[in-house]
Amino acid sequence: MGELVGLPAYRVRRADVENYLQSTQPYEFGIWTAGRLRRGFEPQDLGIATLGPQGAQHTAQLPDLIRKPGTEFLDFLLAHLGGRELLGELTTRSFADLDAGHGAFLAALHDEVAATRAIRIKATFGPRSPGCRLSLVCVLLGIPDFLYLLVSQFARFGPLDTLEFVFVSNSPELEEVLVRDAELASFVFGARIVVVSLNQNCGFSHANNVGVAVAQAGTIGIINPDVYPRDAAAVANTLRVAEGGLGSDVVGGKLYYADGSVMHEGMFFAPDVKVSALAGAPVWTVEHFRKGFPDTAGTEPRRVPAVTGALMLIERALFERIGGFDTRFISGYYEDADLCLRVRQAGGNVRLDPALAYWHYEGMGSAKRPAQAGAQLYNRWLFTRRWGATLERANDV
Repeated sequence: MGELVGLPAYRVRRADVENYLQSTQPYEFGIWTAGRLRRGFEPQDLGIATLGPQGAQHTAQLPDLIRKPGTEFLDFLLAHLGGRELLGELTTRSFADLDAGHGAFLAALHDEVAATRAIRIKATFGPRSPGCRLSLVCVLLGIPDFLYLLVSQFARFGPLDTLEFVFVSNSPELEEVLVRDAELASFVFGARIVVVSLNQNCGFSHANNVGVAVAQAGTIGIINPDVYPRDAAAVANTLRVAEGGLGSDVVGGKLYYADGSVMHEGMFFAPDVKVSALAGAPVWTVEHFRKGFPDTAGTEPRRVPAVTGALMLIERALFERIGGFDTRFISGYYEDADLCLRVRQAGGNVRLDPALAYWHYEGMGSAKRPAQAGAQLYNRWLFTRRWGATLERANDV
């Protein structure tokens, strides 16, 4: 029998076993773990040993295992982490599992996958502009249509000669259509457009960092593909803020749902009372001010604890000085809050400017994948473990 070098075993529900045993009560009959085989062993050598009453031991050969390359295996584990059936509360149990070693295992696997990241192509359309004031960096995943749509929404409100669009694709299968659409959009709207295609889904942090590295302007706008200016004033104000210089600050815009209610007016940090009580330790989350509420007339910029990565402006020099988005986060959750806290740690401020008014069709800008649920749990755990001791004071701005 082989030896699995990895984690403790964890319990899960198995509906098929419950049905087979005709169990009248739900029970966690399933056991799962993850790890690595020591050198010299093959998956077919792996077995499982169970200890019964009076010390009786039974060993069984496992069925054939599915071999998965690193990226697929990481996605497989994340999908399982976020989709497990449990009798207890999912976040609480996940935090305990991650603390017990699963977090370190996922981090190591993620680091190995990260080492294989590469740029497949970089295509540029439109000339470099000496008057470029703002480079908008947008990460695409699974849906190519948003490239042309985002450029067209800015073009509605004026010429694009002071803007640059940098699209970074986490879906290599889309590169042909993205290059075609970028060439067409550049010709139709007179825009400078850069397309960078990565060799795999590298996540929000890495893709944005790549986009910033190739951008032309000294001021960077991080923008989601489903975020669009409300009117000409929103574009003019965005360029005004960019041209004025942000110094050591990061600035976010005010985002609206399609019905005109507020989606985002800055973010704050809140302990999850129920989950914290179950976990026996603080578990934090990030909330949006006035999310879902009617709009208010306040238009003055103000300090906030954090702003969303769906729309934020930052000087390239500051972005590079603090190390950009932290690529230890997986996929696309909590990276923006982490970056804002590091900006503040470096002596800057986070500001919300309501004059930067944008629509946000939340959740529509990328394809949904099973691994996202597990990535959100992992990132929440990582964020809480990193910043938890300071978050109570982080709302004081």
